[in-house]
Amino acid sequence: MFLKRQLIVFALFLLCVSSISGPAQPPVGCQRRVTTVNVLDHEGNVITGLGTTAFRAESGGRPLKVLSNFEANPSRRVVIMVDVSGSTINTGDLARLLAGSLATSERKFRTAVVLFSEQIVASVDFTRPTEDVLNMLTKLPENKGRTALFDALKYAADLFGPPLPGDSVYLISDGGENRSKAKPGDIENELLTKGIRIYSFNLAGNRVFSTEEERQGPALLKDLASLTGGMALDLEMNSSKASRERVAAKLQRLYREMTDFYVLQIEPSAEFRKPQRWDLELLDSQGRKRQDVRLIYPRKLAPCLSH
Repeated sequence: MFLKRQLIVFALFLLCVSSISGPAQPPVGCQRRVTTVNVLDHEGNVITGLGTTAFRAESGGRPLKVLSNFEANPSRRVVIMVDVSGSTINTGDLARLLAGSLATSERKFRTAVVLFSEQIVASVDFTRPTEDVLNMLTKLPENKGRTALFDALKYAADLFGPPLPGDSVYLISDGGENRSKAKPGDIENELLTKGIRIYSFNLAGNRVFSTEEERQGPALLKDLASLTGGMALDLEMNSSKASRERVAAKLQRLYREMTDFYVLQIEPSAEFRKPQRWDLELLDSQGRKRQDVRLIYPRKLAPCLSH
C-alpha cells in the first residue's frame, strides 16, 4: 500500500512539473484561424475550383498548416458606412450612387447602414427590409461635424453579432479620422478577430485646403482594406454615360470578389498574443509558386479570442 501511494505521489509530481516547464498549449477552440481568400487571375477574374494543397502559408519563416478550404458564395452580410462629416461636403451624390449600387445589386447581400460623423447619425440593422436601407440612403443628412471613423467602425462591427465568413464593411469616407475615442490597435484586433473585411471608397476629391488628418485619409483607407483582406478604390466619375458605365463595371467586379472566395482554416505553429503577419502562396502542380495570380487575404492572423 505504501509503495502504491508513493507511486501516485511521484506521478502527480511529474504531471505538475511537465505542466509548469512544458510549452504552453493554446486553449480549446484557439488552435485554428478561419480566414477568407480571393484568388484572381491577371485580368482580375475570380479563380475557382482550387483544393487545399494548392495553398502554402507561413509566418516568420515557420510553415502554417492549411487544414481545409471551401468555396463560399451564399448570402453575404455587408454594413454600408457613409461618412456625413463636414469634410465630405459636396460628395452626397457619389455616396448615394455607391451605396445604392450595392444595396440593389443582383448579388445576394444582406445590408445594414451606418451614417456617421463625430457620432452615429443614423443606422439600420440587418433585420430591416431593403426598402428601409434605400430610404435612408436617398435622404442623407447635411454634412457637418468632425469624423470619428474608428468609433463608427466599432459600432458597425457590433452590428454583425457572431461572425460569419464574408462579413464586410462597405466604407464610403475621406478617411479623415480626428474624433474617435477608440484606439486604432483595438479596432485592428476586432476586425481581424471577427474576420471583417473593409472595402473602402475615397471621398476626398481634390480639395485645395485640407487638414493633416484629411491628407492622411486615403492612406488610412488603403491600410484598413489591405490589413483585412478587402480592397480600396479611388473612383473618378463625371456625368458622362461612359464614365458611369466604367464605374458600374468596376463595382460589379468588386461585388463578385465580396461574394465568391475561399474559406481557409489555418493552424499556427505556436500561439501568440498580438496579430501576426503571415504570407500565403498559391502553388502549381509541381509545388512551385504561381506568378500568374493575385491573392487577396488579411495580412495578419488574429490572436486567440481567449487571450
